[in-house]
Parts: sequence; C-alpha cells; structure tokens
Amino acid sequence: MTQYYKSISYPKIYNNNKETKLIRLALNKKENELIDIIKDLSSSQLRMLLENRSFDDLEKISRKEQRSLSNTCIFLIREKLAKYNISNRDQLDLFLSSTDNFDISPNSGTFRNNKDKGIFNWYPYVEGFSYDFVERIFEHNVLHPKAVYDPFAGTGTTILVSIINKINAGYSEINPLMRFIIKAKIDVIN
Repeated sequence: MTQYYKSISYPKIYNNNKETKLIRLALNKKENELIDIIKDLSSSQLRMLLENRSFDDLEKISRKEQRSLSNTCIFLIREKLAKYNISNRDQLDLFLSSTDNFDISPNSGTFRNNKDKGIFNWYPYVEGFSYDFVERIFEHNVLHPKAVYDPFAGTGTTILVSIINKINAGYSEINPLMRFIIKAKIDVIN
C-alpha cells in the first residue's frame, strides 16, 4: 500500500535534551481526507493541533498507549479535528486563524501603554515596550517559561512582568540609572 509522509519539526526548545527532533507521520493513501487537510500545514500549525505538547510528552503518550509515535500523533490530530468538527481545509484555516490571534495593540511595541499602569510608568523610556506586549507573549508561548533573561533590560518591563507571573527572571543593563530603577521596582513588588 502506498503511503504519504508528513514531517513535524520539533526545535530544541520543545525537547528536554535540547536537540532538534522530527516526527514523520505515515498516512495510508486511503486516508485522503486527512491528507488533504494537513498536507500544506507548517510544523508550528501541526504542533498546535497536537496541543503544543513537547516531543517528550508525545513519546510518553505513545509508550503508554503502545502505539508508534506516528500513530499517536495521527490519533491526536484526528481527535482535535473531531472535537471542533473540522472536516476540510477551509474550516481548519478558520480554526487556526482564530487561535493564532495574539491580540496585541499597535501601542504595545511602544512605551505608550505603560503610561497608565502604575509601576511600569515610573520612568518613561522611548525605546521601551509596554507590559502588555510581554504578557501576550507569555500567554501565547508554547512552553510556559521557567526563567526569562533580558540582556538589555531598560526599565525592567520584561523582568517585572516575569516576576508578577511567578517566572524566575534575570537581566543585564549597562546603564547604572536603569539598574537602579529596575532594582527599586523589584523591591516594591517583592
């Protein structure tokens, strides 16, 4: 029987051992409906259909259910499609576009949204970005970070949002005034 193959890339950040891994889905040609739905999807879209599970989590599920990794992933993708009644590519595109919306305001990439946000407004920084920009990234990050490091911390927006979200945070900042401001803010919220 002829098979169709589709690969899903798992970059280093998705794996405990920090190696890039690949899952190769093997579908029978008689599974045309599923093939038509997923054949043009990117790895990130396929990972989203797999509920952004890590490669290691998928391997655990595979061992537990005594299935191949390919069959486990196909089963989980089918389960996701069935859960949302997705039976064709147009429906899937609509689903993916609705779940891929970061809802970041145009002002988030500027300091402007910090102007009415308490501690984030202590020191205006033209080159800075708003607290909500960092919050949206954390909310939509595939893996909830255990730690965050900001090499150019500025006024400490990323550090403060991290601490508020109970994420370990570290930073570097060459400007002594900015280091003082960051430390003062951290002292207030801790």
